[in-house]
Amino acid sequence: MEQAGSRETEQNNGDTHDISKQTQRTRDSLYWEIPKTESNFEERLILKAFLLKFMNAYAPIFYVAFFKGRFAGRPGSYVYVINDYRMEECAPGGCLIELCIQLSIIMLGKQLIQNNIFEIGIPKLKKLIRALKEKEPSQKEKDEERRPQQWNLDYALVPFEGLTPEYMEMIIQFGFVSLFVASFPLAPLFALLNNVIEIRLDARKFVTELRRPVAARAKDIGIWYNILSGMGKLSVIINAFVISFTSDLIPRLVYQYMYSPTGTMNGFIDHTLSFFNVSNFKPGTAPHNSDYGDVTVCR
Repeated sequence: MEQAGSRETEQNNGDTHDISKQTQRTRDSLYWEIPKTESNFEERLILKAFLLKFMNAYAPIFYVAFFKGRFAGRPGSYVYVINDYRMEECAPGGCLIELCIQLSIIMLGKQLIQNNIFEIGIPKLKKLIRALKEKEPSQKEKDEERRPQQWNLDYALVPFEGLTPEYMEMIIQFGFVSLFVASFPLAPLFALLNNVIEIRLDARKFVTELRRPVAARAKDIGIWYNILSGMGKLSVIINAFVISFTSDLIPRLVYQYMYSPTGTMNGFIDHTLSFFNVSNFKPGTAPHNSDYGDVTVCR
């Protein structure tokens, strides 16, 4: 009886210990999901929004840099996805040139042109919609209406929604410049041109299109500094991977210092081509006529 009682007591103690662990985990999750202050709420909201924006902005770039053409297979053993559709491959020039073209389109077309057009167009559109929603005054009110005061004109402007969109735009641009600068070295130049134009567009927007924001003290830029620091460290790893796996810099160096008889790049293209013995053709698939005579090996 005493042994049974002691076992039951130990089991109850174990159950109580498990419940206390679950309670602690619940408290921890509540601690992370229910911030205690408004600043903590803003920081976590910014972090989650940045992660979604990060995936949306950089997923195509990561695909071209590290995944496109890696799983396409080889001649005779291609990977097919749906029926006769093969996996996508890079152009003959390699994935690096495709990555460079895509980054140039993003930096020139999206960052420099599209974003700056939206910078002015969206506030003007919001102001127009806000004006159309207001009721038109009657003719008597129009006759008695006096010249609007400055506060009436300021009230008709678009409300200020914070600096989060401005920070987010600059952080995403910083990612395009730093994460893949090895594949597109002109990205910092396009970013500089974009920022020179955007400084004046932002000044015009804040002065003429938005209501005057309420000034508030801030110790620093908050979680944006941690995001910048993390992206700076990540950019070192990403650029190293681009140089190692996407470009042909390392194969060229290996050929030049280990396989080249003259220590130059002469013969590098021929060195990269594989050998194929024509005796490995399946019966009935080998070509019957050849302009090169008796061929035994193809490159």
